[in-house]
Amino acid sequence: MVEEAEALNGVANCYRAQGQNQKAIEIYRQALDVATAWGDLRGQAEALNGLGWANSNQDKNDEALEFHSRALPLAVEAADIDLQASIVNRIALVYDATEDREKALKTYNEALDLWRAAGDRRGEGATLGNIGIVYAEQGDKLTALKYLKLALPLATAPAPPRRC
Repeated sequence: MVEEAEALNGVANCYRAQGQNQKAIEIYRQALDVATAWGDLRGQAEALNGLGWANSNQDKNDEALEFHSRALPLAVEAADIDLQASIVNRIALVYDATEDREKALKTYNEALDLWRAAGDRRGEGATLGNIGIVYAEQGDKLTALKYLKLALPLATAPAPPRRC
Protein backbone atom coordinates (compact mmCIF):
# COMPACT_ATOMS: atom_id res chain seq x y z
CA MET A 1 0.00 0.00 0.00
CA VAL A 2 1.02 3.59 -0.62
CA GLU A 3 1.44 4.35 3.08
CA GLU A 4 3.91 1.48 3.42
CA ALA A 5 6.13 2.89 0.66
CA GLU A 6 5.93 6.33 2.27
CA ALA A 7 6.93 4.88 5.65
CA LEU A 8 9.80 2.88 4.15
CA ASN A 9 11.09 5.98 2.34
CA GLY A 10 10.98 7.85 5.67
CA VAL A 11 12.94 5.13 7.46
CA ALA A 12 15.49 5.03 4.64
CA ASN A 13 15.85 8.82 4.81
CA CYS A 14 16.72 8.52 8.49
CA TYR A 15 19.38 5.88 7.83
CA ARG A 16 20.84 8.01 5.01
CA ALA A 17 20.90 11.09 7.25
CA GLN A 18 22.85 9.05 9.82
CA GLY A 19 25.40 8.03 7.20
CA GLN A 20 24.17 4.45 7.04
CA ASN A 21 23.92 4.52 3.27
CA GLN A 22 23.96 0.75 2.67
CA LYS A 23 21.06 0.23 5.07
CA ALA A 24 19.25 3.16 3.43
CA ILE A 25 19.77 1.64 -0.01
CA GLU A 26 18.32 -1.67 1.17
CA ILE A 27 15.19 0.05 2.51
CA TYR A 28 14.81 2.40 -0.49
CA ARG A 29 14.78 -0.72 -2.68
CA GLN A 30 11.97 -2.16 -0.53
CA ALA A 31 10.08 1.13 -0.83
CA LEU A 32 10.57 1.10 -4.59
CA ASP A 33 9.19 -2.45 -4.83
CA VAL A 34 6.13 -1.57 -2.75
CA ALA A 35 5.48 1.71 -4.60
CA THR A 36 5.85 -0.04 -7.95
CA ALA A 37 3.45 -2.79 -6.92
CA TRP A 38 0.83 -0.19 -6.00
CA GLY A 39 1.47 2.06 -9.00
CA ASP A 40 2.52 4.88 -6.67
CA LEU A 41 4.50 7.21 -8.95
CA ARG A 42 5.44 9.63 -6.18
CA GLY A 43 6.63 6.79 -3.94
CA GLN A 44 8.71 5.37 -6.78
CA ALA A 45 10.25 8.77 -7.48
CA GLU A 46 11.01 9.30 -3.77
CA ALA A 47 12.69 5.89 -3.52
CA LEU A 48 14.73 6.41 -6.68
CA ASN A 49 15.76 9.90 -5.53
CA GLY A 50 16.80 8.42 -2.20
CA LEU A 51 18.79 5.70 -3.95
CA GLY A 52 20.53 8.39 -5.95
CA TRP A 53 21.29 10.42 -2.83
CA ALA A 54 22.65 7.42 -0.90
CA ASN A 55 24.81 6.42 -3.87
CA SER A 56 26.19 9.95 -4.25
CA ASN A 57 27.04 9.89 -0.54
CA GLN A 58 29.26 6.92 -1.39
CA ASP A 59 30.83 8.73 -4.37
CA LYS A 60 29.01 6.43 -6.79
CA ASN A 61 28.07 9.34 -9.00
CA ASP A 62 27.23 7.41 -12.17
CA GLU A 63 24.77 5.26 -10.23
CA ALA A 64 23.40 8.37 -8.51
CA LEU A 65 22.72 10.08 -11.83
CA GLU A 66 21.02 6.96 -13.14
CA PHE A 67 18.65 6.78 -10.15
CA HIS A 68 17.88 10.52 -10.22
CA SER A 69 17.28 10.35 -13.99
CA ARG A 70 14.79 7.53 -13.48
CA ALA A 71 13.08 9.44 -10.66
CA LEU A 72 12.51 12.71 -12.49
CA PRO A 73 9.95 11.59 -15.12
CA LEU A 74 7.97 9.82 -12.39
CA ALA A 75 7.85 13.02 -10.31
CA VAL A 76 6.78 14.95 -13.41
CA GLU A 77 4.04 12.40 -14.13
CA ALA A 78 2.93 12.61 -10.49
CA ALA A 79 2.82 16.43 -10.89
CA ASP A 80 4.89 16.90 -7.72
CA ILE A 81 6.87 20.10 -8.27
CA ASP A 82 8.60 19.95 -4.87
CA LEU A 83 9.88 16.47 -5.61
CA GLN A 84 10.94 17.52 -9.11
CA ALA A 85 12.91 20.41 -7.61
CA SER A 86 14.55 18.09 -5.09
CA ILE A 87 15.56 15.61 -7.78
CA VAL A 88 16.92 18.28 -10.13
CA ASN A 89 18.85 19.84 -7.24
CA ARG A 90 20.36 16.43 -6.39
CA ILE A 91 21.38 15.99 -10.04
CA ALA A 92 23.12 19.38 -9.91
CA LEU A 93 24.93 18.35 -6.71
CA VAL A 94 26.24 15.25 -8.48
CA TYR A 95 27.48 17.36 -11.40
CA ASP A 96 29.16 19.68 -8.90
CA ALA A 97 30.76 16.71 -7.12
CA THR A 98 32.18 15.51 -10.43
CA GLU A 99 33.44 19.06 -11.11
CA ASP A 100 31.23 19.53 -14.16
CA ARG A 101 30.55 23.11 -13.11
CA GLU A 102 28.80 24.14 -16.35
CA LYS A 103 26.22 21.34 -16.06
CA ALA A 104 25.92 21.99 -12.32
CA LEU A 105 25.06 25.67 -12.87
CA LYS A 106 22.58 24.90 -15.65
CA THR A 107 20.89 22.25 -13.54
CA TYR A 108 20.87 24.37 -10.36
CA ASN A 109 19.08 27.08 -12.34
CA GLU A 110 16.47 24.53 -13.46
CA ALA A 111 16.01 23.53 -9.81
CA LEU A 112 15.74 27.19 -8.83
CA ASP A 113 12.86 27.68 -11.27
CA LEU A 114 11.10 24.62 -9.84
CA TRP A 115 11.58 25.71 -6.21
CA ARG A 116 10.12 29.10 -7.11
CA ALA A 117 7.17 27.49 -8.91
CA ALA A 118 6.55 25.37 -5.83
CA GLY A 119 6.80 28.40 -3.53
CA ASP A 120 9.53 26.70 -1.50
CA ARG A 121 11.69 29.59 -0.29
CA ARG A 122 14.07 27.36 1.67
CA GLY A 123 14.72 25.19 -1.36
CA GLU A 124 15.23 28.33 -3.39
CA GLY A 125 17.69 29.66 -0.82
CA ALA A 126 19.65 26.43 -0.63
CA THR A 127 19.95 26.32 -4.41
CA LEU A 128 21.02 29.97 -4.58
CA GLY A 129 23.70 29.10 -2.03
CA ASN A 130 24.80 26.11 -4.10
CA ILE A 131 25.07 28.34 -7.17
CA GLY A 132 27.19 30.76 -5.16
CA ILE A 133 29.49 27.94 -4.10
CA VAL A 134 29.99 26.84 -7.72
CA TYR A 135 30.96 30.38 -8.68
CA ALA A 136 33.35 30.53 -5.74
CA GLU A 137 34.90 27.21 -6.82
CA GLN A 138 35.41 28.74 -10.26
CA GLY A 139 37.16 31.73 -8.70
CA ASP A 140 34.37 34.21 -9.48
CA LYS A 141 34.08 35.64 -5.98
CA LEU A 142 31.88 38.62 -6.90
CA THR A 143 29.21 36.48 -8.55
CA ALA A 144 29.49 33.99 -5.69
CA LEU A 145 28.88 36.77 -3.18
CA LYS A 146 25.85 37.97 -5.15
CA TYR A 147 24.20 34.55 -4.98
CA LEU A 148 25.15 33.93 -1.36
CA LYS A 149 23.63 37.29 -0.38
CA LEU A 150 20.42 36.33 -2.19
CA ALA A 151 20.38 33.01 -0.34
CA LEU A 152 20.89 34.43 3.15
CA PRO A 153 17.39 35.80 3.89
CA LEU A 154 15.79 32.66 2.46
CA ALA A 155 17.70 30.43 4.88
CA THR A 156 15.32 31.48 7.66
CA ALA A 157 12.14 31.26 5.59
CA PRO A 158 9.45 29.02 7.01
CA ALA A 159 9.78 25.42 5.92
CA PRO A 160 7.08 24.21 3.55
CA PRO A 161 4.50 21.87 5.06
CA ARG A 162 5.64 18.25 5.06
CA ARG A 163 3.47 15.36 4.07
CA CYS A 164 2.52 13.01 6.87
